[in-house]
Amino acid sequence: MNSRATRIGVIVALVAVLVTAVRPGPVAGFSGFGAQSAGATYGVEMVFDVSLPGGAPDRLELLLRFTGSDEAFVAPVTATGTSARYRWDAAARSVTPNTRVDYQWRAIDGGRVTLSPLRTLLYDDDRAGLNWRTAPFGDATVHWYGNAESSARRFGEISSDAAARAEELLGHTLAGPVDIFVYGSRDDFFGALGP
Repeated sequence: MNSRATRIGVIVALVAVLVTAVRPGPVAGFSGFGAQSAGATYGVEMVFDVSLPGGAPDRLELLLRFTGSDEAFVAPVTATGTSARYRWDAAARSVTPNTRVDYQWRAIDGGRVTLSPLRTLLYDDDRAGLNWRTAPFGDATVHWYGNAESSARRFGEISSDAAARAEELLGHTLAGPVDIFVYGSRDDFFGALGP
């Protein structure tokens, strides 16, 4: 009887080993957002990328908020493996140059909603020949290129003083940064306005 009990014990042990060996491993699934980045070429596109280290969620969206608007543009995005990309066609859907675009990824996986950290892209006018320089003036930042530095600095001083006085008079602080872009010529300025 001892040898029979030993054989049964060996068989039970082998079955346990086989069941453990053929058991499927954990399924890769959405585990959060990894690195995210964005870039733009004026008049061509804005591109937003995110890595998905654990795999894609059931549903993925990109939320875009443009300066001056309280509403978000929601773009459904299809992930490919462990990353996703959204491309905004700026030739077809014009955006005013030097607009700040707040962006955030939203994943819906099962019943769980996960938001990525909020990031900002400056959709700047990066046409050839416009080598922008920047200087801060209080709550304002002035941008210029070429020989427009003296005009830009004067606009910065005026804007900084005006913003400080308005805050004092109204008892409120500015909701966000003030950016002033000084174009060196009328043609460059109107060329930035698009259709």
